Amino acid sequence: MQHSPQVKAYADISYAPSSPPSRFHQFDLYVSESDADTSPRPLICFVHGGAWRSEDKADHAALARRLAALTRLPVAVPNYRLTTADTPLQHPAHTEDALAFLEFLLAWSGPEGGVPYDPQRLYLLGHSCSAHMLTSIFLAPPDQASFPSLVPSTKLLADTHALIMSEGIYDLDLLLRSFPTYKAWFIANAFGDRDSYAPFDTTAYSLRAGGEHVRWLILHSDGDTLVDRVQSERIYARLTELTKERADAVQQNWDELKEEHNALLKGEVYPRIAADFILNDEFTIVTADYEGCGNLPAYAVVCGVDGQITERFLAVRGQTGISMGFRSGPNMSCPYVFTPLQTTDDSRAKAIMPNEQLGTIEIQVYRMSHITGVTPNRTVRQAPTAGGPVHESLKKSGQHRIEFGPPRPHAGASFLFGAQCFDTEPFVIFCFRYLPLEILKARGIIPHSPLPTLARYLSVHPSPREQPSISTTGRPSIKRTLSDDAITVDIRASGSSKRQRGLENAEVKREPLVNDAQDESANSRWKKNFKSEPGPDDTDDNDISVLEASIKAQQQHLQTMQRLLDKKKRAKEAERRTVKTEHSAFPADDVIDLT
Repeated sequence: MQHSPQVKAYADISYAPSSPPSRFHQFDLYVSESDADTSPRPLICFVHGGAWRSEDKADHAALARRLAALTRLPVAVPNYRLTTADTPLQHPAHTEDALAFLEFLLAWSGPEGGVPYDPQRLYLLGHSCSAHMLTSIFLAPPDQASFPSLVPSTKLLADTHALIMSEGIYDLDLLLRSFPTYKAWFIANAFGDRDSYAPFDTTAYSLRAGGEHVRWLILHSDGDTLVDRVQSERIYARLTELTKERADAVQQNWDELKEEHNALLKGEVYPRIAADFILNDEFTIVTADYEGCGNLPAYAVVCGVDGQITERFLAVRGQTGISMGFRSGPNMSCPYVFTPLQTTDDSRAKAIMPNEQLGTIEIQVYRMSHITGVTPNRTVRQAPTAGGPVHESLKKSGQHRIEFGPPRPHAGASFLFGAQCFDTEPFVIFCFRYLPLEILKARGIIPHSPLPTLARYLSVHPSPREQPSISTTGRPSIKRTLSDDAITVDIRASGSSKRQRGLENAEVKREPLVNDAQDESANSRWKKNFKSEPGPDDTDDNDISVLEASIKAQQQHLQTMQRLLDKKKRAKEAERRTVKTEHSAFPADDVIDLT
């Protein structure tokens, strides 16, 4: 049965108050109500197109609801002033409205006395002409003095995580070479009757200082007859040039969309692509206890990423435990974020990140015999800084590393628990190794068949609070989005008899109090005793061997598909004699547990 979250709409919210209120300075907000998690969530903003002359926020209510349902994130859709016979506005008036809307979101108190989103995490979607509007804000013209009214605040630049541009218009002169009639239709009205529109060409713009971290996704449909793909190719090339020091800062998808210019907004593919891109930023570690800790009252979890302890938490028997990132204060945390791996040829970087530690997430579980007391946690810790580049020899360990997003509030109070450990050593240790998806396919670790996307999974499954993300064995699991990376799991110790497999001679002692004060010594112990399975760089793998493995795996996959086809033919012949039901090995709407 499909699980469709309820979406509540708040209509006609003014972002630039006027008397009387203008519908062109209003926006609608759509909030998913099904998730019991009340912590602030990122905000998606969709800015409509319409050639600077038409369309309304209400035209995209269905898209906004679809995005909210797929991501479980709030979605805002603004209006802005249009160029019409009654209102002969010209650039930059439309874009000034869009900027005013975005700045308003940063300080708004919310529709009902509470902000239903995290203003420090904005994801912006532009379509057609609004792609030009957003690039005019987040990119800087060659003449820095041009269009001063479009310069965003430092905070808006910092709080914007990503932009998704679809069927965008960026270079007006190039557009008119493909579609000369557009000048009389809308270009001259919106930008003036000119011989050249070079000053408005955002493919010649540069990154704004403070916005270098922003991720970009450029989309274009094969079926679009109103804006040709050369527009998207130009902006993609320019952004790639500007962000060449950051892997995966700019992505493109020109293959999946097949609909016409505006029809794609009403389809299923566009919102799914957008949802997957938005959701692949962060991940959360979730544990669940289905065995009741062996009749013990609680269990403690020590989380470490890339060889460094990040958080420790205590969960009560029979309940789930969640680590959202590095806890920097009583009600603040820095989320786990997969970021592109940056490398250097400086040999000194080898000592910063040992090879066996990069690409791992480790969870140690301790059983607690009893809880002796609870006190409010007022500990404040310095938020971790970016890890910086690693030695180029670690490239084979993957394309990403784990860092932490900016601190943000989280719901619920934080406490310190006085607890007595039942175990002097970890009861169980889980090691998760994340690697690029193609490498995992090449090594035969995961199937070549397309895996269900996270967006589709969320549309048919309850949230973790409603249904914990665990394996059928009741083991703790990690929950993250499906993107270019995937995660394999290596359970290195299980049960009390073999707790020490993989962390020999560990010096974990009884902890009278589970808190953050011991992190420094714990990190030293973690690094000293860290022992993992051989990483990719421990072997003689190289690009050729990986390619050969990929070809071999593809051949095996082809043979498997041929066998399935033969089996299907035989089944059809058998249907004439008997009724038989075949179940797919990989259900289309389920997540495959590879643990």
